Amino acid sequence: MASGMISAQHFEAGARSFAELWKTCTDAQQLWTWHDSGNALDAGYLQLDGVPVSSSAASGAEARLAGGEDEAVPWQPQYTHLYNYSIAFQPSYSVPILLFSGRKLDGAPLSWEDTLRDLPAASRATATSGDARWTFITQQEHPVTRAAMHSIHPCETATLMSLLLAQDADAGPTTARQDTVDSHLQRDAEPSWEGGHTAERLLQCHPKHGVAGGRSDELRYLCGWYSIVAPVVGLAVSFKLWTSRAEAGNGAG
Repeated sequence: MASGMISAQHFEAGARSFAELWKTCTDAQQLWTWHDSGNALDAGYLQLDGVPVSSSAASGAEARLAGGEDEAVPWQPQYTHLYNYSIAFQPSYSVPILLFSGRKLDGAPLSWEDTLRDLPAASRATATSGDARWTFITQQEHPVTRAAMHSIHPCETATLMSLLLAQDADAGPTTARQDTVDSHLQRDAEPSWEGGHTAERLLQCHPKHGVAGGRSDELRYLCGWYSIVAPVVGLAVSFKLWTSRAEAGNGAG
């Protein structure tokens, strides 16, 4: 895994352990669940369904009054969208991939513009800067279900993970304390880069300390990868991913 890539077998082992660990890391009703592919050729995948995201029909932090008056009123959520997220194995790049799709409450799929408005501000800026959309967030088929979804492009994931794993090795198998977990992992925080989508900039989203010791390499890989990609689409990352020593993390793989 030092190259930043992972095999389908190691992905499955890490993903199954991640799903079990997640149960100990959140009080939310939404849980990552493992789904077998149903055939011997494809790895299975993790699924998180029905996550509500509040959005606004108005752009920016303020909405104008309906009468056309110049007075601005505080921004308030105007409607809610529901998102499904999936973590699958991308065989062409030998890395995990995060996919997502949104729908309105009536079940109608979201347009790209609606999806864009639901992204964190930094991700939205990157996704609309020139040709960056096609190397940052792209549309593709789910590797297993073949459903059309958006995804964070995996082209830099191996480079990103090789840097992250090198940092993790330097840190050693120490357990991160809550007060040392990077603030970028809070739900409302956003990745602190402007413009380009590079491994070095995405690493700003990762905690400064290693994952809790006593875990399989596959689980450490999945936890590190998730901590980087999840904030890009606004998903929460619990500090307990590093502090917990759940049984699921000991001896998987």
